[in-house]
Amino acid sequence: TREDCAAAAAGALLGGAKFENQAFEITGPELVGVRDVARMVSDITGKSIEVTEQAEPARGGGMGGGPPAIVSDAFSKLAGRPATSIRSLLETNKASLLAAAGKN
Repeated sequence: TREDCAAAAAGALLGGAKFENQAFEITGPELVGVRDVARMVSDITGKSIEVTEQAEPARGGGMGGGPPAIVSDAFSKLAGRPATSIRSLLETNKASLLAAAGKN
């Protein structure tokens, strides 16, 4: 979330020498792929979502090519709290998801 990004940045800036000259791999609290997100949105909204395969698989990590291979604890070290899960983000934005689904 934007709030998570701000919390991690603030933690890095306010951490002083503790975080000086370090790079952080910031991830969410769990590995989540496209099918996982589609299933969560379907569960939350009651709307069926179909995931189709690309003709040629996407390369690299992230949402397009599958989840990254790691989950780090860097966010919680910087922010002092757990990162927001995708499910929590989707549940918080259920009304927006339903409004977007109604525009189809």
